[in-house]
Amino acid sequence: MDREIVEAFCKSAESDLKLAEELLEAGEYYYASVIFSQQAAEKICKAYLACKGMKNIRKHDVSGILARFIDEKEIIKALQFLEAHVTKARYPFRLEHRLISPPEAYSRKEAKLAFERAKAVYNYIVEEIEKET
Repeated sequence: MDREIVEAFCKSAESDLKLAEELLEAGEYYYASVIFSQQAAEKICKAYLACKGMKNIRKHDVSGILARFIDEKEIIKALQFLEAHVTKARYPFRLEHRLISPPEAYSRKEAKLAFERAKAVYNYIVEEIEKET
């Protein structure tokens, strides 16, 4: 295990989760809150995977890899939910002939749901990392 990589991912994930919460509470830029929620979950999972000897994972979808190591289905489902927003929260997309930009695609409700799921993933994985170190 490369402790330096694990710590760097943990620190970054914690910062992203705090920023997601601040953006949510500010009542503006809900799409950005979703982005940071997703990133927090992804980074804490990459920290855990680094504990398992896996480094340099260059993809955003880590739920499939993580499922090899943990059996908690609700955590995997929460992570999959967040992964579905990797591009939707960042780039314009078409919906029934209408181009939607990320700022108009997300409400407080959706951002709160993303944050809650990211926080659940984060808390669970932090506990798993603590068992490994």
